[in-house]
Amino acid sequence: MTALVIALVLPTIITLLSLAPLTRLERYMDTATDEELASIRQADESPLHVWFLVGWGATTLVGAMFLLVRGQSIGFAWLGVAGLWALAALTTLRRRRRVLATLGERGRVERTVRYRARATLSYRWGSAALFGYVGQRFVQYAYPGQRPDGASFAIGIFTVVLIAGIIGFVVVRTRMYLSGDDLDVPDVRS
Repeated sequence: MTALVIALVLPTIITLLSLAPLTRLERYMDTATDEELASIRQADESPLHVWFLVGWGATTLVGAMFLLVRGQSIGFAWLGVAGLWALAALTTLRRRRRVLATLGERGRVERTVRYRARATLSYRWGSAALFGYVGQRFVQYAYPGQRPDGASFAIGIFTVVLIAGIIGFVVVRTRMYLSGDDLDVPDVRS
């Protein structure tokens, strides 16, 4: 029951924070330097937060479905939690659009082609890791007790995908950071 209460409170707080007015942020933007504006823009252009919320919502939805299929009425409460995660993702997207509209062209930084390509690759690895995690949970919810051999094999495959996705994401992001592609320093190695 404690897990359900925490699961209800967390997306609710995220939703309420996303619905808060931007008055304080607008005042901060009026006096912010170009680096601070670029940081605000980068945070609001990044899809990572929204994908995190969608991932938790999807995982909760799968778990709720399996609870309902087994005839456990607590699954309805978990469906409500999945709805709250979806609402948190939608309000976060709405807030991001409001912040970017308020920023206008301020803080815009053009990234190099190599940086954009590596960022795209890192998102693909991150998506693979999320797929592996959700797949693991899906199989574990389907077979909670003694699992057939095929289910254990599927969990093993999803675990490999999860680990490979995490390692790929970390390696690509580390290379991005160490190469300095996001800095205004010209690349003398090319």
